[in-house]
Amino acid sequence: MVYPETSEVTIESLDVHGEPIRFEYAVARAGWKPMSVGDAWGGAWDTTWITVTGHVPKSWAGKAVHIRVRLEASAAGEGFTAEGLVFTADGVPVRAINVARDDIPITACAQGGEPFEYYIEAAANPPVEWLGRRGNPDLDAQPYGAALFTLSRAEVAVFDERAWRLRIALQLLNETRQAMPDDEPRRARLAGMFETVCNVIDSSRVDARMAINRAWALVEPHLAATGGVATHRIVGVGHAHIDSAWLWPVRETIRKCARTFSTVLAYLEQYPHARFSCSQAVQYAWMKQHYPTIFAGIQNAVKNGQWEPIGSMWVEPDGNMTSGESLVRQILLGRGFFESELGVSTTDVWIPDVFGYAATMPGIFTGCGIDRFVTQKLSWNEFNRMPHHTFWWEGLDGSRVLTHFPPVDTYNAVVSGGEVRSSAGKFSDNDWASVSLMPFGHGDGGGGPTKDMYERVAMLRNQPAMPSVEFGTVAGFFDAAEQEAAAAGSRVATWSGELYFEKHRGTFTTQAATKAGNRRNGHRLREAEFYLAAAVLLGIDVSAPVQPAPPQAVYDVAQPTARMWWANELQRAWELYLMNQFHDILPGSSIKWVGADNRTDHEVIATLCQRITTAATTAIARHIAIDSTAAILWNTLSHHRRDVVSLNGLLTPVYVPSCGFSTVSSGDTRIIVNATQIVSTETQITLTNGEVSCTIHRTTGLVTSLIDVATGYDAVAVGEPFNELQIFADY
Repeated sequence: MVYPETSEVTIESLDVHGEPIRFEYAVARAGWKPMSVGDAWGGAWDTTWITVTGHVPKSWAGKAVHIRVRLEASAAGEGFTAEGLVFTADGVPVRAINVARDDIPITACAQGGEPFEYYIEAAANPPVEWLGRRGNPDLDAQPYGAALFTLSRAEVAVFDERAWRLRIALQLLNETRQAMPDDEPRRARLAGMFETVCNVIDSSRVDARMAINRAWALVEPHLAATGGVATHRIVGVGHAHIDSAWLWPVRETIRKCARTFSTVLAYLEQYPHARFSCSQAVQYAWMKQHYPTIFAGIQNAVKNGQWEPIGSMWVEPDGNMTSGESLVRQILLGRGFFESELGVSTTDVWIPDVFGYAATMPGIFTGCGIDRFVTQKLSWNEFNRMPHHTFWWEGLDGSRVLTHFPPVDTYNAVVSGGEVRSSAGKFSDNDWASVSLMPFGHGDGGGGPTKDMYERVAMLRNQPAMPSVEFGTVAGFFDAAEQEAAAAGSRVATWSGELYFEKHRGTFTTQAATKAGNRRNGHRLREAEFYLAAAVLLGIDVSAPVQPAPPQAVYDVAQPTARMWWANELQRAWELYLMNQFHDILPGSSIKWVGADNRTDHEVIATLCQRITTAATTAIARHIAIDSTAAILWNTLSHHRRDVVSLNGLLTPVYVPSCGFSTVSSGDTRIIVNATQIVSTETQITLTNGEVSCTIHRTTGLVTSLIDVATGYDAVAVGEPFNELQIFADY
């Protein structure tokens, strides 16, 4: 009844085979071929461009008309299988096609006979279990192979909005009925209404229009009824959690963002009172670089108050292995982008899917002007359920941020009656608070809210025996929560220390190369900035090195050119570094392809840092005009350093002040820093540099002595060697 009339369309396709190509190249390329419903398309990770053309039948004049395209018939969730981005004939991206949405609105009131032409960039993104069955368990970058999907629908159809809204209303009222207690009087009244409506719908074989009108007459009094549960208010926040990499490479995440954001913009035009909240500044930067029309639409929606940038960070990073400096930079780059590009200053951190949160984070947040924090992940805990949903989280230094765990226990809510009822029922802080968040929309693989979800929120405004649900923003929710917290005073609970996640395992050890790249490049970035700062303080101009040229990363973000060459390269290095701290990259929970991209990016970061370091130290050495036979020993650490170097074969102690340098005369002999002499026997190996002597057992690898040569003090007690690995049961 929603699509009472349909007509055929003309379909053609172009298989790309390999990395995606832009719209203008696809349109101009040879090799387009006829396509029909039922045809197979798309090897793993491949792209197929599909064009849908035709004319609206003249008999449909005055009716709403949609194109319907179904890329596949899989039961996989949105964002985890085939997806498409729809372009107009002049190359403007307008919305997504996927398992949760298959319609392209042409007109709300057809003239009849008008032509239409749309292009769909269809991405053959395979569900994980599919590739496992097809002999590719690594999910590597192999975009050639047998077609995975089948085009299951392509047609133009009349769209009956009243029938569509009736379906949503019946679904929602049935869900609310099922969520009610058995003794709730309204439950019986709804059951009676459904029985009558079903009889009416059966009569649609005679007159569908009359049946819809009669059914609406029965349903509308129940939708219009008021008397919602006033003790709890749910703020519905449209959202699309998009993992910047996970079961897909980053290049596919960029397209997921385009599909999601273009669709959301289309829905926000249709629902002026709806709101959408979106984190991760890097995803906005991708739109600015690759899809400028989508980015312009986001800018307008932000100005109109419908689109809310949230999170304050470049990505949603891991919360355990990232250094304090990295978290500060996440906020510095994230908020900087939101302020400069969108005119918004954020004061919250939004990381609902991160695998645990270090006790230092509240101090870092408050130091950066952040006083609001949202996560959801700890609702997945295996053993200990978090006892609060809105509370103060206190860090090691006593800093506190107001924290909220949405009681719906997901960042991918669909606004079902059961979710709404459960969200209010689970809320654990009713003694002082009366408001909670419900982030709704398909997520992880993107997609965002559907039209059905927006309709559901509107219908649930004040339903009897149900919590009140309303459109809102994250900022609006926290404004209300802060007012209640101020009134409640000490009744608001405080959680001190780490927020430990009792679920995902191995995130500290999986993908060692990813961890090593993060750790080593963190040091390289600090040192590059240290040398640059030293040069700037000395008034030295740091000239750009001729070689090597800056390398190309897997997913660089284009930025405006700064006056200083090194500022551009530092910006690139930090953006890549922070991007690779995303919570499915750094923990190692992504597919093999993501790990390969990560290694490439860390090589680029290392090269950029080396270029800056070499240029700065060379310029400083030239400035201080040291003897040609002398060498500079730098110490970038925050404490002084005593070490040993080899000069002409002799072990020589040296001293370098903190954040400074010393010079030594090297003659013609190469300086060896941290020089060591080795004495080996059948049972042990002894290492000495003249200041410290260390003995290691040959068989066990245990450190049996560690002696200060000057005093003779041995730090290893007899019978208690160092470096003994032990295993304990984890309770």
